[in-house]
Amino acid sequence: MKAFFAFVVFGVVFAVCMAAIAPEQRHEFEQKLIDECKGPSHANEDEIKSLQNHEVPQTHNGKCLLACIQEKLGILVDGKLSVEGAKAIGAKKHEGNPKNTALFYEMVDECQTVADPDRCEAATKFMGCMVNAAVKRGVDPKEGLKD
Repeated sequence: MKAFFAFVVFGVVFAVCMAAIAPEQRHEFEQKLIDECKGPSHANEDEIKSLQNHEVPQTHNGKCLLACIQEKLGILVDGKLSVEGAKAIGAKKHEGNPKNTALFYEMVDECQTVADPDRCEAATKFMGCMVNAAVKRGVDPKEGLKD
């Protein structure tokens, strides 16, 4: 399943949520999050498309779009990572696969100290940490944890 990389990109949770719902609902769910976040983040179409293409945001507005999505998913709370929020969604995504659940938890634990006073930077740094944690464990972030 390719959900891990998208999960990281969309606030360390987005694709996990997407994988947990019916395929026909995925686009609707993604679009709802983007619609709710594009105004407050001032993200333009290129920044939205970049995030949808699983690219690490490079612009401030793209980073703020990521932060908004993470906040709506309960991963970023008051500008800080919610370890419990990230793990809850990871547990749901990898339900029935204790090995992948444990590996995901391990990666979240590794990244739990990532912080920045700017919520947009914090979201992006967390995403980068999760990508690095996956690679370090031999997981291709574009392929993800296979259930």
